[in-house]
Amino acid sequence: MNIAGFIEESLNDGEGIRSVIFISGCKHNCYNCQNIQSHNFNYGKSFTKDMQLQIINKIKNNPLIDGITLSGGDPFYSSEELNKFIILLKQNIEEINIWIYTGFTYEEILNSKNQNMIKLLTSCNVLVDGKYIEKKKNLRLKFRGSENQRIIDIQQSLKGNKVVKYKGGYFE
Repeated sequence: MNIAGFIEESLNDGEGIRSVIFISGCKHNCYNCQNIQSHNFNYGKSFTKDMQLQIINKIKNNPLIDGITLSGGDPFYSSEELNKFIILLKQNIEEINIWIYTGFTYEEILNSKNQNMIKLLTSCNVLVDGKYIEKKKNLRLKFRGSENQRIIDIQQSLKGNKVVKYKGGYFE
């Protein structure tokens, strides 16, 4: 698995100050995608164990960080590898808040029967789901690009067996 990039501190990719890992690889091919270069699964650098530990240490040692965001590309195409990273992350930072972006919908992931995708979903706190649709672009939306995309509280959705929209401090 490769990563297309890492941002240590971002205000754009979820609530609070977040570290962001952009995972290489996507097959959704959304028109006007903001990270077109990350569609290539070979783009960027290999996400080695050493790199993972370096990123974890940066997050752990930065008191400003509220959590981590997995973006892309689409992280769910690399779910098997990311599950291993999340285990390592949570071994080092127990109460880490994890947001994840995907072109899949919440329902598509749960109905996929792909255990790696489901495990990745259930390991995270917030999901921003759905393909970017240019015709539904709205620059006033927080943390998403088009009106079809949802910000979902994963754990509450799993408990209630229905989609529960995330109600964070910045928006309803």
